[in-house]
Amino acid sequence: MNARFKSLIVIGLVVVFVFGVNTALTRSHAIYAKGGDSGEQTFKSNCLGCHSIGGGDGVGPDLQGVTERMDREWLVQFIMNPKALVDSGDEAANKLVKQYGMVMPASDLGESEIAAVLDYLASASSLGGSGSSGGSGNAGGASSQGSSDGAMTLPLFTLYGIAGALLLFLFIGTAWRRRLKAVRKNLR
Repeated sequence: MNARFKSLIVIGLVVVFVFGVNTALTRSHAIYAKGGDSGEQTFKSNCLGCHSIGGGDGVGPDLQGVTERMDREWLVQFIMNPKALVDSGDEAANKLVKQYGMVMPASDLGESEIAAVLDYLASASSLGGSGSSGGSGNAGGASSQGSSDGAMTLPLFTLYGIAGALLLFLFIGTAWRRRLKAVRKNLR
């Protein structure tokens, strides 16, 4: 490889790396500038590992249409402290434990966050579900294409990190090769 070609590769990798970091920072800032997590973000970060909306059962049930099937107050109580409902003998809660073989872990979400998640579930269910799958799907439901709100997902951020590391190694390797050539010339 000649020096010009290597320089073009380095410049290209720098552009990709800078673009990736800039995109990640800009989009992350935009999410929090809107006033915090939306119901969708809260669902994705707290629920998607076990549940889906229209993607079928996973570790826990598919939640498509749950806001139509169950009373909203029951859903809030169940999300906040499922064990308490199971222990109280609640028929629906005990049916879920029997069907899925475990009690859902208690949530540390506040009532306003739970309300936002339930609003999101109602909205996503009315649209035919997001098809988002948890459980045995990809980790945390992340896709390599980025999430719908523009936040950069971990796989995409990792890709940019790897590109940046390769750029750094290529730059360092090129610099050392040039130094070694200069030393060899002096030794001859």
